[in-house]
Amino acid sequence: MSRAAVSPRLALLTVLLVGQVAAAGDPPPRLPFLRGISFSHEVREEGYGSAAAAAQLARMQALGGNAVAIVPYAFTRAPLQLSVRYHGSDESDERLVSTFAQARRLGLRTMLKPQLWDPGRFTGDIAIPRDADFDSWFEDYRAWMLHEARLAAQEKVDLFVLGTELEGVTRAPHQVAAWRGLIRDVRLIYAGPLTYAANWGNDFETLPFWDSLDVLGLNMYYPLAGPGELPRADSPRVRDLRGRLAAISSRQGKKVIFTEIGYAATANAAAEPWKEDNAPADPAMQARCYQVVFEAFYREPWLAGLFWWKWPSHGRGGPHDNSFNPLGKPALEVLERWYGRAGR
Repeated sequence: MSRAAVSPRLALLTVLLVGQVAAAGDPPPRLPFLRGISFSHEVREEGYGSAAAAAQLARMQALGGNAVAIVPYAFTRAPLQLSVRYHGSDESDERLVSTFAQARRLGLRTMLKPQLWDPGRFTGDIAIPRDADFDSWFEDYRAWMLHEARLAAQEKVDLFVLGTELEGVTRAPHQVAAWRGLIRDVRLIYAGPLTYAANWGNDFETLPFWDSLDVLGLNMYYPLAGPGELPRADSPRVRDLRGRLAAISSRQGKKVIFTEIGYAATANAAAEPWKEDNAPADPAMQARCYQVVFEAFYREPWLAGLFWWKWPSHGRGGPHDNSFNPLGKPALEVLERWYGRAGR
């Protein structure tokens, strides 16, 4: 398959022909609790769709996972260049289709989570204040999302994420209207549940169009402890966070799903969970953070699932690796204990 952009009319016609669009007014299907893992594509022969990737999906299923996030990337340099480039990405449609098929054979649910990449810059810092410039950029973004929605419909994906950590282009009234229009158009193509993967903090707590989506997606990098503190599930900080998330869920009338959650294997992981730097490896701290999350949030009634960031498709990792990867570290044992035996 080509990753060339398709027109909304052509995408809609294609999906209608294969019977993917729900009848008008039908709610999207309800999901079970998702014991998920974010699956990272490692380039070329060990990437999505490879035999190595299939073996890793089987490992996830064996330890008790029931869902996997597939994460294709597109590239932007907005506002310097008002474009989104997804043609020729290494995560090709062929690779994605193969990975979805591998996951289905194992009984794994799938979340399609397309993400933007801006080299050297956090995507939440992208800002396009002029409406005309935003419209030009969003035309490309919209074409990409409709393309991915068509793929999600074709592959019967269980959850589709139509934006990730884009606080700087989701707030102005003109921008909000464009996002609402995109959500309406995606629903014409893809009949499953929709979410947006909000960055922790303001992006999540004040997103203007949660009412148009089905579940509240959170990239859960709220600190679990202050600098130098050990994280605890019963700490005032964690209790406050649990109450805050429960209140947001109640106010919106929707459950929360941790579209990303993870901790690098470093000593400062609990205080700055978004960081992956050159600090010495501390796999015990990574495992402690996993344990605290499970103890504090896993059985909360407002939680719809969580996706741990991240498991590489090549399947390598070890105690001297200070990255988010849990493989070969005590965090993997925590994950297996809660996903496999403790359950929900």
